[in-house]
Amino acid sequence: MSTGTRTTTYTTADIRRVLDTFAADVLMAVQATGVSNWTRARIDDTVHDLKVMAENGCIDTIHVVLYNGMGKKIRAAKYTVSTSAHGWTTQRPGSNLWPNTPTGSLNIIVSTTDGWETTQASLGSQLKGSWTTTTEDTTHAALTLTGERRYASNGWGLERGVYG
Repeated sequence: MSTGTRTTTYTTADIRRVLDTFAADVLMAVQATGVSNWTRARIDDTVHDLKVMAENGCIDTIHVVLYNGMGKKIRAAKYTVSTSAHGWTTQRPGSNLWPNTPTGSLNIIVSTTDGWETTQASLGSQLKGSWTTTTEDTTHAALTLTGERRYASNGWGLERGVYG
């Protein structure tokens, strides 16, 4: 009998690959909902920023939240970062049949790690968007978990829970 250790590491390419899958999810949600506050360019800029943040270890969770025209939260997806996603079966983007809500809006909220406060200033010039603090409730307590998916590459992953 032999013993040993196995170390799997991920690279920035792995983080980028997983966040490209996240971008496909967001694009599908935008297309399904018909919201007008998102364009492909805005998605690209947002995902660029998320890649910079993630590559610096600053993201804990990402929330995509849909509000109806009255400002009521009607659907959300919570993506939880895992740096130990070894052995996950990577799934394809999908299950994004969000309700058509053309008068609504979609927001992306990032919960950052403790390192964000000190890292933010040095990353400022690399970010395309402006990220501000929010008091938005990201528990999605009024919604019910309706599905989950996992996206991973060499140990770095996002676990998505959809609430509706």
